[in-house]
Amino acid sequence: MEILVTVLVLSVTLTAIYQSFGTTVFINESTEKLWKAMAYAENELARVEREATPGIAVRQGEFPPDHEMAGYSWEQEVSDKEPFPGVRVRQIRYALTWRITNINQTHQAVTYVPVP
Repeated sequence: MEILVTVLVLSVTLTAIYQSFGTTVFINESTEKLWKAMAYAENELARVEREATPGIAVRQGEFPPDHEMAGYSWEQEVSDKEPFPGVRVRQIRYALTWRITNINQTHQAVTYVPVP
């Protein structure tokens, strides 16, 4: 009987440790992919700010398998906004989407540039 109780306690403890390990792996993978998406989106917006002001449009796509961002899809939306009466700016929104264990994750970054 004592051995049965010991095995039960051991199995419950090992199950809890295994679940904790699985959760930690999921969180680490999620965090790594989020940081990668954040860095890429911010770099993309900085690149767009340095170039000529983009025209109003919505573009989207997926990165090819040999790209550093393979597994992510992207969307860039450029639109005019008027945050205050008489003040117009061009909003550039860049969104990256990826999947982790069948759950869609998204990061969006936004910048504003003067309207040409």
